Amino acid sequence: MGDAHAGINPRATVILFVITLLATTAASVASAQLHGSPRIGIDDANIFFVYARHLADGHGFVYNVGGERVEGFTSMLWVLVCAVFFAFSEAPEMLILGLCTVFVAVANAWILFFLLRREETSRTRQAVLGVGYLALLFSSPAYVTWTTITLMDVCLWGLVLALGAVALLQRAHLMLAGVVVLMLLTRPESLAVVPVVLVLLVLRNPKNWRSVLAPTIAFLTTVIALTAFRLLYFGYPLPNTYYAKVSPSLAENLGPGLKYLGTFLVGSPVALVSAILVVLVVAQDLLQRIRQKDVSALSPTILCALFCAALLVLPVLSGGDHFPMSRFYQGAYPLLLLFLFVALNEYRLRTHLAVTAVALLTLVNATFSADSWHGLARQPLAERPLVNEFEIAEKGRRVGRAFQQAFQENSTTLPSLGVITAGGVKMEYSGEVVDLMGLNNTRMGHSPGDRRGIKNHVAFNPEIFFELRPDVILPNALPYSADQTPGKMTGFQAMALHRLDRNPEFQEAYVYVEIEKKISGFFNRSFLDNAQLASTSATASSW
Repeated sequence: MGDAHAGINPRATVILFVITLLATTAASVASAQLHGSPRIGIDDANIFFVYARHLADGHGFVYNVGGERVEGFTSMLWVLVCAVFFAFSEAPEMLILGLCTVFVAVANAWILFFLLRREETSRTRQAVLGVGYLALLFSSPAYVTWTTITLMDVCLWGLVLALGAVALLQRAHLMLAGVVVLMLLTRPESLAVVPVVLVLLVLRNPKNWRSVLAPTIAFLTTVIALTAFRLLYFGYPLPNTYYAKVSPSLAENLGPGLKYLGTFLVGSPVALVSAILVVLVVAQDLLQRIRQKDVSALSPTILCALFCAALLVLPVLSGGDHFPMSRFYQGAYPLLLLFLFVALNEYRLRTHLAVTAVALLTLVNATFSADSWHGLARQPLAERPLVNEFEIAEKGRRVGRAFQQAFQENSTTLPSLGVITAGGVKMEYSGEVVDLMGLNNTRMGHSPGDRRGIKNHVAFNPEIFFELRPDVILPNALPYSADQTPGKMTGFQAMALHRLDRNPEFQEAYVYVEIEKKISGFFNRSFLDNAQLASTSATASSW
Protein backbone atom coordinates (compact mmCIF):
# COMPACT_ATOMS: atom_id res chain seq x y z
CA MET A 1 0.00 0.00 0.00
CA GLY A 2 2.98 2.23 -0.29
CA ASP A 3 4.03 4.05 2.90
CA ALA A 4 4.40 2.47 6.29
CA HIS A 5 1.68 2.98 8.91
CA ALA A 6 1.45 6.70 9.40
CA GLY A 7 -0.57 6.86 12.59
CA ILE A 8 -2.32 10.02 13.68
CA ASN A 9 -0.38 12.08 16.21
CA PRO A 10 -1.73 14.93 18.39
CA ARG A 11 -0.57 17.58 15.92
CA ALA A 12 -2.31 15.76 13.06
CA THR A 13 -5.43 15.46 15.24
CA VAL A 14 -5.57 19.23 15.72
CA ILE A 15 -4.98 19.84 12.03
CA LEU A 16 -7.72 17.40 11.09
CA PHE A 17 -10.20 19.08 13.43
CA VAL A 18 -9.31 22.55 12.11
CA ILE A 19 -9.75 21.37 8.52
CA THR A 20 -13.13 19.84 9.41
CA LEU A 21 -14.20 23.02 11.19
CA LEU A 22 -13.18 25.22 8.26
CA ALA A 23 -14.99 22.96 5.81
CA THR A 24 -18.11 23.00 8.00
CA THR A 25 -18.00 26.80 8.22
CA ALA A 26 -17.61 27.17 4.46
CA ALA A 27 -20.49 24.78 3.81
CA SER A 28 -22.67 26.62 6.34
CA VAL A 29 -21.98 29.95 4.64
CA ALA A 30 -22.83 28.43 1.25
CA SER A 31 -26.10 27.03 2.63
CA ALA A 32 -27.01 30.39 4.16
CA GLN A 33 -26.47 32.12 0.82
CA LEU A 34 -28.64 29.56 -0.92
CA HIS A 35 -31.46 30.26 1.55
CA GLY A 36 -31.35 34.04 1.54
CA SER A 37 -28.92 34.51 4.48
CA PRO A 38 -31.34 33.77 7.37
CA ARG A 39 -30.24 35.00 10.79
CA ILE A 40 -32.67 33.57 13.34
CA GLY A 41 -33.28 29.97 12.27
CA ILE A 42 -36.66 28.42 11.52
CA ASP A 43 -39.81 28.91 13.56
CA ASP A 44 -39.37 25.67 15.52
CA ALA A 45 -35.91 26.85 16.57
CA ASN A 46 -37.55 30.01 17.88
CA ILE A 47 -39.78 27.86 20.08
CA PHE A 48 -36.62 26.45 21.65
CA PHE A 49 -35.39 30.02 22.11
CA VAL A 50 -38.60 31.09 23.86
CA TYR A 51 -38.14 28.38 26.49
CA ALA A 52 -34.40 29.01 26.72
CA ARG A 53 -34.89 32.73 27.32
CA HIS A 54 -37.58 32.16 29.94
CA LEU A 55 -35.39 29.57 31.66
CA ALA A 56 -32.40 31.93 31.63
CA ASP A 57 -34.60 34.69 33.10
CA GLY A 58 -35.66 32.44 35.97
CA HIS A 59 -39.23 31.67 34.87
CA GLY A 60 -38.67 27.94 34.38
CA PHE A 61 -39.86 25.78 31.49
CA VAL A 62 -42.80 27.93 30.42
CA TYR A 63 -43.99 29.20 27.05
CA ASN A 64 -45.84 32.20 28.50
CA VAL A 65 -44.29 33.98 31.47
CA GLY A 66 -46.52 33.24 34.43
CA GLY A 67 -48.31 30.54 32.45
CA GLU A 68 -48.38 26.78 32.78
CA ARG A 69 -45.28 24.62 32.85
CA VAL A 70 -45.18 22.80 29.54
CA GLU A 71 -42.60 20.77 27.64
CA GLY A 72 -43.39 22.13 24.20
CA PHE A 73 -39.97 21.24 22.81
CA THR A 74 -38.39 17.97 21.67
CA SER A 75 -34.91 18.37 23.16
CA MET A 76 -34.41 19.12 26.83
CA LEU A 77 -30.65 19.33 26.38
CA TRP A 78 -30.86 21.78 23.47
CA VAL A 79 -33.05 24.12 25.55
CA LEU A 80 -30.50 23.96 28.38
CA VAL A 81 -27.63 24.68 25.98
CA CYS A 82 -29.45 27.62 24.37
CA ALA A 83 -30.39 28.97 27.82
CA VAL A 84 -26.69 29.43 28.57
CA PHE A 85 -26.41 31.75 25.56
CA PHE A 86 -29.57 33.67 26.44
CA ALA A 87 -28.19 34.22 29.93
CA PHE A 88 -25.44 36.36 28.40
CA SER A 89 -27.09 37.86 25.33
CA GLU A 90 -30.51 39.15 24.28
CA ALA A 91 -29.92 37.99 20.71
CA PRO A 92 -27.50 35.03 20.71
CA GLU A 93 -28.62 33.46 17.40
CA MET A 94 -25.27 33.95 15.67
CA LEU A 95 -23.47 32.50 18.69
CA ILE A 96 -25.78 29.48 18.57
CA LEU A 97 -25.00 29.13 14.85
CA GLY A 98 -21.32 29.06 15.78
CA LEU A 99 -22.02 26.32 18.32
CA CYS A 100 -23.94 24.31 15.69
CA THR A 101 -20.93 24.57 13.41
CA VAL A 102 -18.60 23.36 16.15
CA PHE A 103 -20.88 20.44 17.01
CA VAL A 104 -20.95 19.34 13.36
CA ALA A 105 -17.15 19.62 13.15
CA VAL A 106 -16.61 17.66 16.38
CA ALA A 107 -18.99 14.88 15.30
CA ASN A 108 -17.34 14.37 11.94
CA ALA A 109 -13.77 14.84 13.14
CA TRP A 110 -14.53 12.17 15.76
CA ILE A 111 -15.68 9.77 13.05
CA LEU A 112 -12.61 10.57 10.95
CA PHE A 113 -10.28 9.97 13.92
CA PHE A 114 -11.84 6.54 14.32
CA LEU A 115 -11.54 5.69 10.64
CA LEU A 116 -7.92 6.78 10.46
CA ARG A 117 -6.87 4.94 13.62
CA ARG A 118 -8.66 1.64 13.19
CA GLU A 119 -6.33 0.07 10.59
CA GLU A 120 -2.74 0.36 9.50
CA THR A 121 -3.06 2.79 6.67
CA SER A 122 -0.62 4.60 4.41
CA ARG A 123 -0.48 8.37 4.39
CA THR A 124 -1.79 8.34 0.85
CA ARG A 125 -4.81 6.27 1.81
CA GLN A 126 -5.34 8.43 4.92
CA ALA A 127 -5.45 11.53 2.75
CA VAL A 128 -7.88 9.87 0.33
CA LEU A 129 -10.07 8.76 3.21
CA GLY A 130 -10.14 12.20 4.88
CA VAL A 131 -10.78 14.18 1.70
CA GLY A 132 -13.28 11.61 0.44
CA TYR A 133 -15.26 11.59 3.69
CA LEU A 134 -15.51 15.38 3.88
CA ALA A 135 -16.38 15.62 0.18
CA LEU A 136 -19.24 13.16 0.55
CA LEU A 137 -20.39 14.77 3.78
CA PHE A 138 -20.60 18.31 2.44
CA SER A 139 -21.95 17.29 -0.95
CA SER A 140 -25.32 17.17 0.86
CA PRO A 141 -26.88 20.64 1.36
CA ALA A 142 -29.72 19.03 3.32
CA TYR A 143 -27.27 17.81 5.96
CA VAL A 144 -25.46 21.14 6.15
CA THR A 145 -28.67 23.18 6.28
CA TRP A 146 -30.44 21.16 8.96
CA THR A 147 -27.39 20.88 11.21
CA THR A 148 -26.32 24.53 11.01
CA ILE A 149 -28.44 27.46 9.81
CA THR A 150 -31.83 26.13 10.98
CA LEU A 151 -30.45 26.46 14.55
CA MET A 152 -32.29 23.29 15.49
CA ASP A 153 -31.24 20.42 17.75
CA VAL A 154 -30.22 18.30 14.72
CA CYS A 155 -26.56 19.24 15.24
CA LEU A 156 -26.67 18.01 18.84
CA TRP A 157 -28.45 14.78 17.90
CA GLY A 158 -25.90 14.16 15.16
CA LEU A 159 -23.08 14.70 17.64
CA VAL A 160 -24.37 12.21 20.21
CA LEU A 161 -25.12 9.65 17.48
CA ALA A 162 -21.54 9.95 16.20
CA LEU A 163 -20.12 9.62 19.70
CA GLY A 164 -22.35 6.62 20.38
CA ALA A 165 -21.50 4.83 17.13
CA VAL A 166 -17.75 5.17 17.65
CA ALA A 167 -18.01 4.15 21.33
CA LEU A 168 -20.00 1.07 20.25
CA LEU A 169 -17.44 0.06 17.63
CA GLN A 170 -14.52 0.67 20.00
CA ARG A 171 -16.26 -1.11 22.89
CA ALA A 172 -15.73 1.97 25.05
CA HIS A 173 -18.36 0.96 27.61
CA LEU A 174 -17.98 3.80 30.09
CA MET A 175 -17.98 6.38 27.34
CA LEU A 176 -21.07 4.77 25.85
CA ALA A 177 -22.81 5.01 29.23
CA GLY A 178 -22.25 8.75 29.20
CA VAL A 179 -23.45 9.02 25.62
CA VAL A 180 -26.63 7.12 26.54
CA VAL A 181 -27.46 9.83 29.08
CA LEU A 182 -26.88 12.54 26.47
CA MET A 183 -29.04 10.71 23.93
CA LEU A 184 -31.98 10.47 26.32
CA LEU A 185 -31.73 14.18 27.09
CA THR A 186 -31.42 15.12 23.42
CA ARG A 187 -34.25 13.45 21.51
CA PRO A 188 -37.38 11.42 22.44
CA GLU A 189 -36.60 8.77 19.80
CA SER A 190 -33.59 7.82 21.91
CA LEU A 191 -36.04 5.68 23.91
CA ALA A 192 -35.95 3.38 20.86
CA VAL A 193 -32.38 4.07 19.71
CA VAL A 194 -30.66 3.27 23.02
CA PRO A 195 -32.14 -0.26 23.36
CA VAL A 196 -30.88 -0.94 19.84
CA VAL A 197 -27.41 0.20 20.90
CA LEU A 198 -27.53 -2.04 23.98
CA VAL A 199 -28.51 -5.08 21.91
CA LEU A 200 -25.72 -4.36 19.44
CA LEU A 201 -23.26 -4.03 22.31
CA VAL A 202 -24.20 -7.50 23.50
CA LEU A 203 -23.82 -8.87 19.96
CA ARG A 204 -20.44 -7.14 19.71
CA ASN A 205 -19.13 -9.42 22.44
CA PRO A 206 -21.72 -12.05 23.51
CA LYS A 207 -19.38 -13.71 26.02
CA ASN A 208 -18.79 -10.54 28.01
CA TRP A 209 -22.20 -9.57 29.38
CA ARG A 210 -20.56 -7.09 31.75
CA SER A 211 -19.87 -4.84 28.75
CA VAL A 212 -23.50 -3.83 28.67
CA LEU A 213 -23.86 -3.26 32.41
CA ALA A 214 -22.78 0.40 32.66
CA PRO A 215 -24.77 1.59 29.60
CA THR A 216 -27.85 -0.32 30.78
CA ILE A 217 -27.66 1.21 34.26
CA ALA A 218 -27.24 4.63 32.65
CA PHE A 219 -30.28 4.00 30.45
CA LEU A 220 -32.59 2.83 33.23
CA THR A 221 -31.44 5.47 35.71
CA THR A 222 -31.85 8.32 33.23
CA VAL A 223 -35.27 7.15 32.02
CA ILE A 224 -36.53 6.84 35.59
CA ALA A 225 -35.08 10.20 36.64
CA LEU A 226 -36.35 12.00 33.53
CA THR A 227 -39.84 10.50 33.86
CA ALA A 228 -39.99 11.36 37.57
CA PHE A 229 -38.91 14.94 36.81
CA ARG A 230 -41.56 15.29 34.10
CA LEU A 231 -44.30 13.95 36.35
CA LEU A 232 -43.33 16.23 39.22
CA TYR A 233 -42.64 19.35 37.15
CA PHE A 234 -44.99 19.12 34.16
CA GLY A 235 -47.50 16.55 35.37
CA TYR A 236 -47.03 14.20 32.41
CA PRO A 237 -44.52 11.38 31.73
CA LEU A 238 -43.79 12.40 28.13
CA PRO A 239 -43.13 15.73 26.36
CA ASN A 240 -46.25 17.67 25.40
CA THR A 241 -45.14 17.41 21.77
CA TYR A 242 -45.85 13.67 21.94
CA TYR A 243 -49.47 14.20 22.96
CA ALA A 244 -49.99 16.90 20.33
CA LYS A 245 -48.33 15.03 17.45
CA VAL A 246 -48.86 11.32 18.10
CA SER A 247 -50.38 9.56 15.10
CA PRO A 248 -53.39 7.27 15.50
CA SER A 249 -51.69 3.96 14.67
CA LEU A 250 -48.54 2.29 13.40
CA ALA A 251 -50.40 1.05 10.32
CA GLU A 252 -51.31 4.61 9.33
CA ASN A 253 -47.70 5.73 9.84
CA LEU A 254 -46.15 3.17 7.52
CA GLY A 255 -47.38 4.66 4.25
CA PRO A 256 -46.17 8.23 4.90
CA GLY A 257 -43.08 6.84 6.65
CA LEU A 258 -42.03 4.75 3.66
CA LYS A 259 -42.62 7.72 1.39
CA TYR A 260 -40.44 9.81 3.72
CA LEU A 261 -37.63 7.25 3.53
CA GLY A 262 -37.97 7.03 -0.25
CA THR A 263 -37.76 10.81 -0.59
CA PHE A 264 -34.58 10.85 1.47
CA LEU A 265 -32.91 8.09 -0.51
CA VAL A 266 -33.92 9.47 -3.91
CA GLY A 267 -32.73 12.92 -2.90
CA SER A 268 -29.35 11.66 -1.66
CA PRO A 269 -27.53 9.17 -3.92
CA VAL A 270 -24.87 8.70 -1.23
CA ALA A 271 -27.52 7.65 1.27
CA LEU A 272 -29.12 5.39 -1.34
CA VAL A 273 -25.83 3.60 -2.05
CA SER A 274 -25.11 3.26 1.67
CA ALA A 275 -28.62 1.92 2.36
CA ILE A 276 -28.34 -0.66 -0.43
CA LEU A 277 -24.95 -1.78 0.93
CA VAL A 278 -26.44 -2.00 4.44
CA VAL A 279 -29.11 -4.40 3.19
CA LEU A 280 -26.65 -6.48 1.14
CA VAL A 281 -24.03 -6.73 3.89
CA VAL A 282 -26.53 -7.67 6.60
CA ALA A 283 -28.28 -10.19 4.34
CA GLN A 284 -24.99 -11.81 3.35
CA ASP A 285 -23.81 -12.07 6.94
CA LEU A 286 -27.15 -13.48 8.10
CA LEU A 287 -27.25 -16.14 5.38
CA GLN A 288 -23.68 -17.14 6.11
CA ARG A 289 -24.42 -17.49 9.83
CA ILE A 290 -27.51 -19.59 9.13
CA ARG A 291 -25.60 -21.93 6.82
CA GLN A 292 -22.65 -22.30 9.18
CA LYS A 293 -24.68 -22.09 12.42
CA ASP A 294 -22.31 -19.31 13.46
CA VAL A 295 -23.05 -17.50 16.73
CA SER A 296 -19.78 -15.60 17.00
CA ALA A 297 -19.51 -11.88 17.70
CA LEU A 298 -20.57 -9.46 14.99
CA SER A 299 -17.90 -7.58 13.05
CA PRO A 300 -17.67 -3.76 13.21
CA THR A 301 -19.04 -3.59 9.65
CA ILE A 302 -22.18 -5.55 10.56
CA LEU A 303 -22.67 -3.60 13.79
CA CYS A 304 -22.42 -0.32 11.90
CA ALA A 305 -24.80 -1.61 9.24
CA LEU A 306 -27.40 -2.68 11.81
CA PHE A 307 -27.16 0.64 13.63
CA CYS A 308 -27.70 2.50 10.34
CA ALA A 309 -30.63 0.21 9.49
CA ALA A 310 -32.30 1.04 12.81
CA LEU A 311 -31.85 4.77 12.23
CA LEU A 312 -33.38 4.43 8.76
CA VAL A 313 -36.37 2.44 10.01
CA LEU A 314 -37.37 4.52 13.05
CA PRO A 315 -38.69 7.57 11.11
CA VAL A 316 -40.72 5.16 8.97
CA LEU A 317 -42.47 3.85 12.09
CA SER A 318 -43.30 7.38 13.26
CA GLY A 319 -44.62 8.47 9.86
CA GLY A 320 -41.80 10.83 8.94
CA ASP A 321 -41.97 14.59 9.21
CA HIS A 322 -43.65 17.56 7.53
CA PHE A 323 -40.45 19.51 6.93
CA PRO A 324 -38.69 19.26 3.54
CA MET A 325 -35.14 17.92 3.09
CA SER A 326 -35.57 14.93 5.42
CA ARG A 327 -34.79 16.46 8.81
CA PHE A 328 -35.07 13.21 10.77
CA TYR A 329 -32.36 11.53 8.69
CA GLN A 330 -29.74 14.26 8.74
CA GLY A 331 -28.31 13.39 12.15
CA ALA A 332 -27.74 9.83 10.89
CA TYR A 333 -26.19 10.88 7.56
CA PRO A 334 -22.57 10.81 8.86
CA LEU A 335 -23.18 7.29 10.20
CA LEU A 336 -24.13 6.15 6.71
CA LEU A 337 -20.77 7.51 5.58
CA LEU A 338 -19.05 5.82 8.51
CA PHE A 339 -20.54 2.49 7.42
CA LEU A 340 -19.55 3.14 3.80
CA PHE A 341 -15.90 3.72 4.68
CA VAL A 342 -15.76 0.87 7.20
CA ALA A 343 -17.10 -1.44 4.47
CA LEU A 344 -14.62 -0.11 1.90
CA ASN A 345 -11.82 -0.76 4.36
CA GLU A 346 -12.99 -4.27 5.18
CA TYR A 347 -13.28 -5.28 1.53
CA ARG A 348 -9.90 -3.67 0.75
CA LEU A 349 -10.97 -1.74 -2.29
CA ARG A 350 -7.88 -0.51 -4.13
CA THR A 351 -7.01 3.14 -3.58
CA HIS A 352 -7.57 4.25 -7.18
CA LEU A 353 -10.94 2.48 -7.29
CA ALA A 354 -11.94 4.04 -3.95
CA VAL A 355 -10.96 7.49 -5.24
CA THR A 356 -13.00 7.00 -8.42
CA ALA A 357 -16.04 5.73 -6.52
CA VAL A 358 -15.99 8.54 -3.95
CA ALA A 359 -15.45 11.21 -6.63
CA LEU A 360 -18.38 9.95 -8.70
CA LEU A 361 -20.65 9.71 -5.66
CA THR A 362 -19.71 13.24 -4.58
CA LEU A 363 -20.39 14.63 -8.05
CA VAL A 364 -23.75 12.88 -8.35
CA ASN A 365 -24.79 13.84 -4.80
CA ALA A 366 -23.94 17.50 -5.35
CA THR A 367 -25.74 17.78 -8.70
CA PHE A 368 -28.30 14.98 -9.09
CA SER A 369 -31.49 15.94 -7.27
CA ALA A 370 -33.54 19.11 -6.98
CA ASP A 371 -32.28 19.46 -3.40
CA SER A 372 -28.60 19.16 -4.39
CA TRP A 373 -26.29 22.18 -4.38
CA HIS A 374 -26.66 22.48 -8.14
CA GLY A 375 -30.40 21.88 -8.05
CA LEU A 376 -31.00 24.45 -5.32
CA ALA A 377 -28.88 27.08 -7.06
CA ARG A 378 -31.00 26.74 -10.20
CA GLN A 379 -34.27 27.33 -8.36
CA PRO A 380 -35.67 30.81 -7.67
CA LEU A 381 -35.02 31.75 -4.05
CA ALA A 382 -38.69 31.58 -3.05
CA GLU A 383 -38.97 27.99 -4.32
CA ARG A 384 -36.03 26.56 -2.37
CA PRO A 385 -37.35 24.04 0.14
CA LEU A 386 -36.61 25.66 3.49
CA VAL A 387 -36.82 29.34 2.53
CA ASN A 388 -40.47 29.46 3.59
CA GLU A 389 -39.57 28.02 7.02
CA PHE A 390 -37.05 30.81 7.60
CA GLU A 391 -39.55 33.41 6.39
CA ILE A 392 -42.22 32.13 8.79
CA ALA A 393 -39.86 32.80 11.72
CA GLU A 394 -38.85 36.24 10.43
CA LYS A 395 -42.40 37.34 9.60
CA GLY A 396 -43.61 35.92 12.88
CA ARG A 397 -41.18 38.15 14.73
CA ARG A 398 -42.34 41.15 12.71
CA VAL A 399 -45.98 40.37 13.51
CA GLY A 400 -45.13 39.96 17.20
CA ARG A 401 -43.37 43.33 17.24
CA ALA A 402 -46.25 44.98 15.40
CA PHE A 403 -48.85 43.76 17.90
CA GLN A 404 -46.60 44.63 20.82
CA GLN A 405 -46.11 48.19 19.58
CA ALA A 406 -49.72 48.73 18.50
CA PHE A 407 -51.29 47.70 21.79
CA GLN A 408 -48.64 49.18 24.04
CA GLU A 409 -49.25 52.52 22.37
CA ASN A 410 -53.03 52.38 22.00
CA SER A 411 -54.45 50.09 24.65
CA THR A 412 -54.12 49.24 28.29
CA THR A 413 -54.47 45.54 27.47
CA LEU A 414 -52.29 43.19 25.42
CA PRO A 415 -54.59 40.72 23.65
CA SER A 416 -53.98 37.00 23.76
CA LEU A 417 -52.92 35.78 20.31
CA GLY A 418 -54.01 32.42 18.92
CA VAL A 419 -51.39 31.13 16.49
CA ILE A 420 -50.48 28.17 14.32
CA THR A 421 -46.76 28.94 14.08
CA ALA A 422 -45.73 29.71 17.63
CA GLY A 423 -42.00 30.54 17.64
CA GLY A 424 -41.21 33.89 16.03
CA VAL A 425 -44.35 35.63 17.30
CA LYS A 426 -43.68 34.73 20.93
CA MET A 427 -40.04 35.86 20.71
CA GLU A 428 -41.27 39.43 20.19
CA TYR A 429 -44.61 39.48 22.00
CA SER A 430 -44.81 39.68 25.78
CA GLY A 431 -48.55 39.05 25.99
CA GLU A 432 -50.16 35.63 26.13
CA VAL A 433 -49.79 33.48 23.01
CA VAL A 434 -52.13 30.49 22.63
CA ASP A 435 -50.67 27.69 20.50
CA LEU A 436 -53.67 26.36 18.56
CA MET A 437 -51.65 23.32 17.48
CA GLY A 438 -51.24 22.29 21.12
CA LEU A 439 -47.47 21.92 21.24
CA ASN A 440 -47.15 24.68 23.82
CA ASN A 441 -50.60 24.36 25.36
CA THR A 442 -51.51 21.26 27.35
CA ARG A 443 -55.28 21.73 27.10
CA MET A 444 -55.13 21.69 23.31
CA GLY A 445 -52.26 19.20 23.15
CA HIS A 446 -54.07 16.64 25.32
CA SER A 447 -57.49 17.22 23.77
CA PRO A 448 -59.34 14.21 22.35
CA GLY A 449 -59.16 13.58 18.62
CA ASP A 450 -57.99 11.10 16.02
CA ARG A 451 -54.81 13.08 15.17
CA ARG A 452 -55.41 12.74 11.44
CA GLY A 453 -54.60 15.50 8.97
CA ILE A 454 -51.55 17.65 8.34
CA LYS A 455 -48.46 15.97 9.78
CA ASN A 456 -47.54 17.48 13.19
CA HIS A 457 -50.53 19.89 13.01
CA VAL A 458 -53.38 17.65 14.08
CA ALA A 459 -54.21 18.52 17.69
CA PHE A 460 -56.61 21.40 17.08
CA ASN A 461 -59.95 20.84 18.83
CA PRO A 462 -62.78 23.36 18.25
CA GLU A 463 -64.36 22.69 21.64
CA ILE A 464 -61.11 23.47 23.45
CA PHE A 465 -60.67 26.53 21.23
CA PHE A 466 -63.97 28.00 22.40
CA GLU A 467 -62.95 27.34 26.00
CA LEU A 468 -59.65 29.16 25.48
CA ARG A 469 -61.15 31.96 23.30
CA PRO A 470 -57.97 33.91 22.43
CA ASP A 471 -58.55 37.59 21.73
CA VAL A 472 -57.01 37.49 18.24
CA ILE A 473 -56.44 34.62 15.78
CA LEU A 474 -53.34 34.89 13.62
CA PRO A 475 -53.36 31.96 11.17
CA ASN A 476 -49.76 31.04 10.32
CA ALA A 477 -48.69 34.20 12.16
CA LEU A 478 -48.64 35.79 8.69
CA PRO A 479 -51.45 38.28 8.08
CA TYR A 480 -50.85 38.34 4.32
CA SER A 481 -49.40 34.88 3.62
CA ALA A 482 -49.69 33.39 0.14
CA ASP A 483 -52.51 30.99 1.04
CA GLN A 484 -54.52 33.52 3.02
CA THR A 485 -57.31 35.76 1.77
CA PRO A 486 -58.03 38.71 4.10
CA GLY A 487 -61.12 37.89 6.11
CA LYS A 488 -61.12 34.20 5.14
CA MET A 489 -59.28 31.08 6.27
CA THR A 490 -57.97 29.20 3.25
CA GLY A 491 -55.35 26.61 2.39
CA PHE A 492 -53.14 25.39 5.21
CA GLN A 493 -54.76 27.49 7.92
CA ALA A 494 -58.25 26.29 7.00
CA MET A 495 -57.19 22.64 7.21
CA ALA A 496 -55.18 23.09 10.41
CA LEU A 497 -58.07 24.90 12.12
CA HIS A 498 -60.79 22.57 10.78
CA ARG A 499 -62.31 25.41 8.68
CA LEU A 500 -63.07 27.30 11.85
CA ASP A 501 -64.29 30.40 10.00
CA ARG A 502 -67.33 28.44 8.80
CA ASN A 503 -68.37 27.65 12.36
CA PRO A 504 -71.45 29.74 13.31
CA GLU A 505 -70.21 30.16 16.88
CA PHE A 506 -66.90 31.51 15.57
CA GLN A 507 -68.66 33.87 13.17
CA GLU A 508 -70.74 35.22 16.03
CA ALA A 509 -67.75 35.69 18.35
CA TYR A 510 -65.05 36.93 15.93
CA VAL A 511 -64.66 39.56 13.24
CA TYR A 512 -61.75 40.09 10.84
CA VAL A 513 -60.04 43.44 11.51
CA GLU A 514 -57.19 45.37 9.93
CA ILE A 515 -55.62 48.13 12.01
CA GLU A 516 -53.75 50.87 10.14
CA LYS A 517 -52.65 48.28 7.55
CA LYS A 518 -50.05 47.11 10.05
CA ILE A 519 -51.76 44.28 11.87
CA SER A 520 -54.74 42.11 11.13
CA GLY A 521 -56.52 39.04 12.37
CA PHE A 522 -59.78 37.60 13.59
CA PHE A 523 -60.59 39.66 16.70
CA ASN A 524 -62.86 38.53 19.49
CA ARG A 525 -65.75 41.02 19.49
CA SER A 526 -65.81 41.21 23.28
CA PHE A 527 -62.14 42.20 23.30
CA LEU A 528 -62.80 44.93 20.74
CA ASP A 529 -65.66 46.25 22.87
CA ASN A 530 -63.48 46.48 25.97
CA ALA A 531 -60.12 47.51 24.47
CA GLN A 532 -59.21 51.18 24.39
CA LEU A 533 -58.34 51.80 20.73
CA ALA A 534 -59.47 55.38 20.40
CA SER A 535 -56.34 56.57 18.58
CA THR A 536 -56.27 53.61 16.20
CA SER A 537 -58.15 53.53 12.93
CA ALA A 538 -59.51 50.06 12.27
CA THR A 539 -61.57 48.48 9.54
CA ALA A 540 -63.65 45.37 10.12
CA SER A 541 -65.28 42.97 7.71
CA SER A 542 -68.50 41.29 8.78
CA TRP A 543 -69.36 37.70 8.00
